[in-house]
Amino acid sequence: MHVVCLDLEGVLVPEIWIEFSKRTGIPELSRTTRDEPDYDKLMRGRLALLDRHGLGLSDIQQVIGAMGPLPGALALGIHTAGFLGKFFSESLERVDGGVYEAVSATGASRLQVVMYAGWPSILREALGYTLYIFDRNVRMAAVLGLVGAGGIGLALHDTLRMFNYNESAALIIVILVTILIIDYLSTWLRGKLN
Repeated sequence: MHVVCLDLEGVLVPEIWIEFSKRTGIPELSRTTRDEPDYDKLMRGRLALLDRHGLGLSDIQQVIGAMGPLPGALALGIHTAGFLGKFFSESLERVDGGVYEAVSATGASRLQVVMYAGWPSILREALGYTLYIFDRNVRMAAVLGLVGAGGIGLALHDTLRMFNYNESAALIIVILVTILIIDYLSTWLRGKLN
């Protein structure tokens, strides 16, 4: 059995503390697990700062509410671009050199060599990873919304907080149907490649 963990503080919510630090004028609150890897020590320091300045959870929630969906969208977009860029470049490096050499011998430019030799060689893998990241981003958008970064997760959080379970169920169904459609599309596209 494998256990997979996500560093919630380091991956999903550091921008909340950074924004809160800017709005309160307390630079020490912008420290994250990159600055202090001991999470217990980091949180004790934050709690002490909040207490010293008379700040509470409602103040943090106001900052989260004012942030909107941009931080979540940027977080997903930057991560996606970095992941897929790294994946594509490493996949293109693994393509047999003879394939590149054959297309290059026809007088093709470097871009043409990549498009006609490299890309077709990694197309199946690239499609698989792109669809995986797209599916993951839909799920992560819901999670990011639950912590205040906007989107459908924020709407779900609000309906749950107001005990409006009919709307909550509808939003959960929308998320589930979206994921199922992406999965169906993924299966269909992979079938077309075979």
